[in-house]
Amino acid sequence: MIIGANGLIPTLAKARFNIEGLVLLAETDNIAMVNEDVTDLKASVALLDIVKSSFTLPLNNKYNLENIDDIAKNLAMKKEQIEKDIDTFQISDENDDKRKSLYI
Repeated sequence: MIIGANGLIPTLAKARFNIEGLVLLAETDNIAMVNEDVTDLKASVALLDIVKSSFTLPLNNKYNLENIDDIAKNLAMKKEQIEKDIDTFQISDENDDKRKSLYI
């Protein structure tokens, strides 16, 4: 059974737009989950390698096992920046039309 966005997105694509889809998942390393990593980069890169060898898609070569440390550092820096940005957000007054957000 596939739950979450992995199941929801292809199901909605089929139901609303009649788009056929395919869900490719990689087994996650339990050590990554214990260390509170959101993603398992090795599993993601391994899945990309399989997709690259099976299909003719223009996949970027910088995502490989040799670059895992650089990718992890880059993700950590982006996560830090996002957390800092979130701390600067302020709740706006709902009665102020100029500051209302639009949701899609």
